[in-house]
Amino acid sequence: MHGLTSSSADFVNRGPERSLAYILADAGYDVWLANAHGNTFLRNHTTLDPVMDAEKFYDFTWHEIRYYIIGAIDYILNLSGDNSLYYIGNSQGTTAFLVLASSRPEFNAKIRIASLMAPAAILQHYPSIFIQTLCKYIDQVELILKKWKIYEILYVKEIRDGVSALCTDPNSSHICDVLYDLLLSGDGG
Repeated sequence: MHGLTSSSADFVNRGPERSLAYILADAGYDVWLANAHGNTFLRNHTTLDPVMDAEKFYDFTWHEIRYYIIGAIDYILNLSGDNSLYYIGNSQGTTAFLVLASSRPEFNAKIRIASLMAPAAILQHYPSIFIQTLCKYIDQVELILKKWKIYEILYVKEIRDGVSALCTDPNSSHICDVLYDLLLSGDGG
């Protein structure tokens, strides 16, 4: 399960040689890629439109994400005939799994190993100046976004497609590494 500002594409967008999903599939594992509500690949709902009903569409919590992880786990186990699976979670995927494991402990028996990286919880001490500044002014940012009725900031197809092309091109993939480091890790390296 992907991170907070991401999608399942993060597990494949660096190509077959560098992406976790490809590496695991090549090692013989069945790989299932999940998407949390509201990201690039999961913008559908039975009654809400992500544009017309944006305020309600994007009003969800870790508990709703956990609910859908339960559904995905049960679906995969039902289809595969296995009684447990491996779970990999990054950032939001880690936090959602921890919510699942603590609120529905019976699901712990369905997980062989959970590899949990970078739980999205407290970001004030994150090394990125960008993230630190965002955290410092998050209340003001939220008020501005709500006032301007902006509920979705991550879905811009052209940007997503451009980043994907840039990151999978062997001649420019190093640019993705540098941008990622500058924006998220803060070390530029």
